[in-house]
Amino acid sequence: MIWRTMKRIQTRILMHPNARKHKQGNPPRRSRLISTFAFCAPFALAFFPACASVQQGSTADDGAAQVASQSAVLFRPSFEVGRVSVYQFDAETTAEQAVEDLKITNKNVSHLVMRLEVTGIDQSTGNATVKITYDRLALAGENEFSGINYDFDSERDPSENTDNQVATLLNRLKDTPQTAIVAPDGKVQSVTGAEAVLTAMQRNKALQGRIGEFNPDGIKQILEGFWRVGDDDSQHAVGEQWTESQDMPMPSVGTLTFITDFEVKKADPRQAEVAIVLDVKMALEKDQKKGEADEDAAAHEGDEREEQAIKGEDDPENLVLGPEAKQKAEEKAFQDSLPLADRADLEADKTPGTLIWDRTRHEMIKRETFLNFSLEIEQFEIFSQKMQTSYSSYDVQSKWKRIDTQ
Repeated sequence: MIWRTMKRIQTRILMHPNARKHKQGNPPRRSRLISTFAFCAPFALAFFPACASVQQGSTADDGAAQVASQSAVLFRPSFEVGRVSVYQFDAETTAEQAVEDLKITNKNVSHLVMRLEVTGIDQSTGNATVKITYDRLALAGENEFSGINYDFDSERDPSENTDNQVATLLNRLKDTPQTAIVAPDGKVQSVTGAEAVLTAMQRNKALQGRIGEFNPDGIKQILEGFWRVGDDDSQHAVGEQWTESQDMPMPSVGTLTFITDFEVKKADPRQAEVAIVLDVKMALEKDQKKGEADEDAAAHEGDEREEQAIKGEDDPENLVLGPEAKQKAEEKAFQDSLPLADRADLEADKTPGTLIWDRTRHEMIKRETFLNFSLEIEQFEIFSQKMQTSYSSYDVQSKWKRIDTQ
């Protein structure tokens, strides 16, 4: 779902070897290319549906409105106490990154079986209480740069799991029920129950980069993908199209915009089929700041002293902060000082995916999406004191399917 769900893909941000030359006490330089993106919410590229902001919508033709009364599909849940739905998720993410003579390949594989049981419905609000458990958890990861490798499957003989600490934490997660409160429109209000194990996972080097797949934000996106198809317009007719997008800033480079195109292809009384196409575009920060600078120059001419005073107040050296807050302020100041990328070329393949919607139970039956793109960045490298080109490519495939109902 960026499939929103790929953070995470979030592969952890890794440091280019040149960055180790930074002066003591200064924030490290982080290579633009060697950091894998932290998308909308964890799993971002993997899921990519529910929490995107709507940018535009249209109908394929005027005739779509005429058949709306006959074929309009309601993409919202209909909860019943005692109802159980079991979903299986399979995803594979491969990221290749290179800068100068350094090349990194990072691969994450996920296989999980999630069980959802509606245990109660609040009569005054219509909110449903949903119990979440995992029937199976299987995660594998391989990172050439960090040397972190693990392979866990809760159904495998424990002796075959390659990292005992990873196995301990994921077994704890599997055995920890969680509770979601879901509004009648399918928006998840809260997810609780696994706070302790998530905190422990965050401290584990192998799993901290994947915490977005299991923390409350990540679970919210997953669940909303079961009970919503995108925007707040709950009904769409056969032939109707709409587009949603999600921005992801890349400091000193620009903004990646992940775009999801939807189209209701067909519907019968039991099911509806929706075509989904994922795309990504790049806006260079250098160009954005030039436009902002031109506007500011016109709007704030003569206000230089006031602006300098404000900057002085925000300077980390002038702030009375705790150690953690001061470190964050220093890192932000360092990032703001980095040279802007001179060029960023992006190429993306648009492979259509499909969502099948159950019109009787008002929930997703299956969803399969693909996202493949490459990004080449030319930027002045502050430590090597020269322009350098970095390259990265991402290939994300994910599939949800309902495997049982009660």
